[in-house]
Amino acid sequence: LGKPVLRRPTAIVVAPAGDRLFVANRRTGSVSVIDLVHKKVLAEHPIGVQLSAMEQDTAGKMLYLTDDAAHELIIARIDHAEIKVLQRLPVPKYPVKVAIAKDGKSAFIASLWSRQVARVQLTPDELGKAKVTEVLSLNFAPRELLLLDDQQKLLIADNFGGKLAVCGL
Repeated sequence: LGKPVLRRPTAIVVAPAGDRLFVANRRTGSVSVIDLVHKKVLAEHPIGVQLSAMEQDTAGKMLYLTDDAAHELIIARIDHAEIKVLQRLPVPKYPVKVAIAKDGKSAFIASLWSRQVARVQLTPDELGKAKVTEVLSLNFAPRELLLLDDQQKLLIADNFGGKLAVCGL
């Protein structure tokens, strides 16, 4: 057996069928895939450097992860216990949260120390890639994001000072 590793989980998502759990590990930059039925680890995939957030699409086929050391959004496809990285997209420095629109066409990334929120077009462009389409600068450090009013507004919460912002989309 290998030496135990401190992974420091930072985000957890459950597959839509409820049979698998995906855990983003900050210290190892990996994603663990856990079989909830048989209660065992199926795989652990090295994905990034220092994962800070993770979400999945509504179909449970894609994972969207932020890496606050590499300053990127990582877009990956799920195939049962396998995870394949499709794209690494540079985003404003120190991303800490990702929110995915229900239609799967866009994502929003909160970047703590750069005090910015980026809008990402997830639908492929002419080169087949996602891209940052807009960056909003704030006067506070964003931590949490929540899509409201049937995805027409984005609530942005401050990490330190208790401020909130609501942006129309």
